[in-house]
Amino acid sequence: MLKEACLPTETDADFRERRRFRRFSLALPLQFRLGSGVTGIGESINMSSGGLLFRSAATLPLGELVEVELYWPVMLDEQRPLRLRLSGMILRSSLDGTAMAISKYEFQTAPPSP
Repeated sequence: MLKEACLPTETDADFRERRRFRRFSLALPLQFRLGSGVTGIGESINMSSGGLLFRSAATLPLGELVEVELYWPVMLDEQRPLRLRLSGMILRSSLDGTAMAISKYEFQTAPPSP
């Protein structure tokens, strides 16, 4: 009788992540702007301290500089909306998602809601 192969998952004690940074699932609406001026909207899939994976309606050009603005789900002082602005380069892109390396990030606030 053959023994079934079991692949480790993140919850298993023996799991070893091969990626440099741990990724966290994160489904947030976003806007992006390429260095060429092209803009679009999308949704994040996951994020780490080193990169972001997101979906959009287009396949984006590899090596292009990109700036992404995420609508953060937590408000500052429970009244000021936050946005996370990421800058970096597109590493890969397909209709399944676009991966970018993060070179710079900054939280920004918007005016309080009336």
